[in-house]
Amino acid sequence: MINIIKSNLEKVFKSAFSKNVALMMTGTAISQIISILFYPFITRFFSPEDFGFYVLFNSVLGLLTVIGALSYEFSIPIAANKYKALNALFMSFFILLFICFFLTIAIFFVGDILLSILDAEKLHPYKYFVVIGVLFTGTYAILNQWAFRIKAFKKLSITRVSRSLTLNLSQIIFGAFKVGGVGLISGKILGELSGNLVLIKQVLKTEKNIFSQFNFTEIKYLLVRYKKFPLFTAPTQLFNKAGIELPIFFITSLFGSSVVGLYGLAHVIVSLPMTLIGSAVGDVFYAEAATSGRQNPEELMLRSNNLLKKLILMGVLPLIVLVFFGPFLFGFVFGSEWAEAGKYAQIIAFLVFFRFIFTPISRVFQVFERQILALFMDISRLLLVIVTFVFVDFFSFDSYQAVGIYTILMGLIYIITYICARRVIQQAINENKGKIIE
Repeated sequence: MINIIKSNLEKVFKSAFSKNVALMMTGTAISQIISILFYPFITRFFSPEDFGFYVLFNSVLGLLTVIGALSYEFSIPIAANKYKALNALFMSFFILLFICFFLTIAIFFVGDILLSILDAEKLHPYKYFVVIGVLFTGTYAILNQWAFRIKAFKKLSITRVSRSLTLNLSQIIFGAFKVGGVGLISGKILGELSGNLVLIKQVLKTEKNIFSQFNFTEIKYLLVRYKKFPLFTAPTQLFNKAGIELPIFFITSLFGSSVVGLYGLAHVIVSLPMTLIGSAVGDVFYAEAATSGRQNPEELMLRSNNLLKKLILMGVLPLIVLVFFGPFLFGFVFGSEWAEAGKYAQIIAFLVFFRFIFTPISRVFQVFERQILALFMDISRLLLVIVTFVFVDFFSFDSYQAVGIYTILMGLIYIITYICARRVIQQAINENKGKIIE
């Protein structure tokens, strides 16, 4: 069944995108289809409050994971040669393990206090799940960068299917035993573990003498050579993620876990069809830009223009469907208890649409090492999120108004980020022309 779906999806995607994009999109598509098929069962095993608990955990995990290896993993695809890339891989793992060790100590002494500050008190009994989650998701992020380096898009496609299948099946099983929100968390962790096992096997298979390449002196050199990643990219990633995840904490604090559960389901489901293409395209765009973008920025600009047009055309239909039929679809598919989530979906659809069409090109900030500009954009986004919800609280807006205001302002930020990314590429084009003239 999955092979039939895979074959048909590859034919569809190859007609519109390159082979690499088609491979990534096929795996992402299958993983998202699996999630879509399983969610109607999951929502009947878990309540909005359970899902709110899960969404809260994912938000805490998301904030910590983006700095798991201090963003040094982004040096793997752009390292000068394979030897340096392998040592960048070792370096990233060592940093991740150190961060996890430090996080364990911090959670032991001040974990409850930190979670209370984030209005995540319900996670107190499961705080060490966060460390496991950071280790597994951080490992997956590092291995993804190695896969980008060697362009192992088929293997990445397989891992996405494996993660999705394991995650959803685990959550169904835990749901059948009525264990509550912790069942959703456990399924998430098992899904990450599944993806890691596939990629680790691939690395060991293709790099049989990988440990003989380890060189401590080289790692020290790489720590300095790519210092911009921890100095600028890691904070940028953190601020970027905070801009996405902080609304979860604010909504939990202002409106309760049931509302954040409804909002969370709406955001997940609305994001699924967009992520189907967006994340795969963004990953391949980054991989190709990292290897050839600096040498040929004119070609990169043409690719980004064509990519934007295709993404707009592909994103419009889901947007229209959700805006007009959101509450009906959510109530019918996920159960009457979740119909209200469809109202949030009508609003969130616009936010996800802007993120979908403008985010892939923003990866050029890393390629051209313009981390400072990216950091500034993400700090601005974070401050805007905080101001938005302070404003919402002060004027006692309801949850729908809060999500609507947040959507409008974030849409503007995505547009501005896209404009800045284009300017980075244009500056690279101008610099190349200047070198030719000289």
